[in-house]
Amino acid sequence: MPRALLERKPRLRVHSTIQTEMPYVRGPDFAAIPVPETLENLGDAQSAPSAPYIPRHAQMLRWMLDQIGPVPGGLELWRVRMRFPPIPICIAVSYSLTG
Repeated sequence: MPRALLERKPRLRVHSTIQTEMPYVRGPDFAAIPVPETLENLGDAQSAPSAPYIPRHAQMLRWMLDQIGPVPGGLELWRVRMRFPPIPICIAVSYSLTG
């Protein structure tokens, strides 16, 4: 996420997709599933650590950053790890914009 646009920590929402494939369009709390996991701030995206348990994660991250290109103020990287994710789900991350 562009660091210059973040006002506070992003919010994680997990939605069931049993009733619809896009539950978030029906409102932020439609089919919401409470989960104990939270977003983890990894800091600056250019120097973020790789996830060794995901094959080729470092290459994927580098490719993504190359595709985005330079961003004024830099990018902040966030991650969520779900050991036992409820399935089927949609994970949504939202944040307030400054200004």
